[in-house]
Amino acid sequence: MNKSFVWGLLCLALTIAHTGYAQLTCDQRAESILQFEADFPDYPIDLINSLLDDISPCTTPQEGSTASMYTAGILTWLSDDPDKELKGLNLVLSAHSRRYLPATERLLMVYLKGEYSVYDGVDYSKADDICRTMISRNHKPDLARYVAGYINMKHFPTALGSNYTRAKNYFEQSNLPMAKHWLAVMYYFGYGVTQDKTKALQMLTENDIFNSRTLLEYLPTQNSEWLPISAEEHQALYSYAPHFTPKPEKFNGNYNGRFIEFDWSYQGGVKRDIPFTLNLEMESITSSKSNVQYQFDIEGSTIKGTSEMTLSFMKFDSLNFSLQRLYKDHPDKNNVTYEVPQISLGTRTINNDTVLIGQFGGNHRIVEFNESAPPIKIILSKDNSIQSLSTNTLSKSIDQNFAVISPNPIGDRFNLTSDFKENDEIQISVYDMFGNERIVLPPFRSKANREQSIPIDSSTLASGTYLIQIKINGLPFVKTIVKQ
Repeated sequence: MNKSFVWGLLCLALTIAHTGYAQLTCDQRAESILQFEADFPDYPIDLINSLLDDISPCTTPQEGSTASMYTAGILTWLSDDPDKELKGLNLVLSAHSRRYLPATERLLMVYLKGEYSVYDGVDYSKADDICRTMISRNHKPDLARYVAGYINMKHFPTALGSNYTRAKNYFEQSNLPMAKHWLAVMYYFGYGVTQDKTKALQMLTENDIFNSRTLLEYLPTQNSEWLPISAEEHQALYSYAPHFTPKPEKFNGNYNGRFIEFDWSYQGGVKRDIPFTLNLEMESITSSKSNVQYQFDIEGSTIKGTSEMTLSFMKFDSLNFSLQRLYKDHPDKNNVTYEVPQISLGTRTINNDTVLIGQFGGNHRIVEFNESAPPIKIILSKDNSIQSLSTNTLSKSIDQNFAVISPNPIGDRFNLTSDFKENDEIQISVYDMFGNERIVLPPFRSKANREQSIPIDSSTLASGTYLIQIKINGLPFVKTIVKQ
């Protein structure tokens, strides 16, 4: 047993037993107990209950001791009270509402980690509210701004109204090194800001912490551009896919799939496009419920199991798989584990083929971080008509940077400049993020081995993110543009 813990336990016991302890005010009693708060989880349950019995009289409305309310809340969470989660939370909330700042700070951790909460797990919306309270009360404002920036950057599902602009502002106003770290990530990948790799690398170099030094080393190995998708694929992925009632004779079989992970906002673009295979064998139980045996193969991992399918929703007990870690900032942590409780399936048409579009739901998360995963969809096809974006014909034959958009962010006019290698048929269109065609240029033929600059009038576009699709002999290539 740790010597400091034993000494702390002895000091606490002697403090309570001392005759002068009874003369202390409620706040003084609470503070004398709280000095050993870090060791509470290791205390015997009898001691926890004894401390709780001692401090509880100070939590009445008549006494109104906020320190005692907080102390009693922490102890209640560790007690053997059958209703400890709700009682403990209410006591800490009472202390928080009376502006006891340690209670406010502890609630932030409760909502971020889903600890001792009667609510359904992590609650980023409440955590975001707590951050604003801490900032307004000037209690550890750098920490609060960093956490609020992280919540807004990641666009967590329960954090309503999250956006990159708010994340950038919070990070810029925080002096914590990790705030600078994630601000550099936003600039490097262009999340909500004009992409500036030089600035990002300089920020990481000056931010002399372990995470930034490690990320700086591994950034050159990571793709920093959006993966290209056609407008038809984009519309299929972003729009509503009608649900369907699967029948075994049509549903069972082998599928070629694509695991498509978007940026955190779901509006910026595609960060991963990974091929996988899926075998499904459905056995109907009722007209609306079935058991489905599955085998899922991705990135060298094979996961087998049984899912329960109700209408078009597949629910899993343990669909967990590992993928390479993006934004790697620890040399020994190469992968992260995705946990998928549910996939909802619907039908769409891509390239005249009917495919299944699956959306990960049910609070899919990254296990190591105990946080929601980015938006993810899958495309399932029983034939090979849907190829991986990373291996399609166009991506193989043309470098990703073959076309340059200038300026980007764009104004009311911009230029697309490219050095076409052949006399190809070219078609250029601009789409919004819902797949609607907003600008279409007349088709033309390129001149072989000559740089061409095509002016495009974008005055009709509102501020926002758009996709510009360049079709070369019918094969699509897509780049992202932003209008400020």
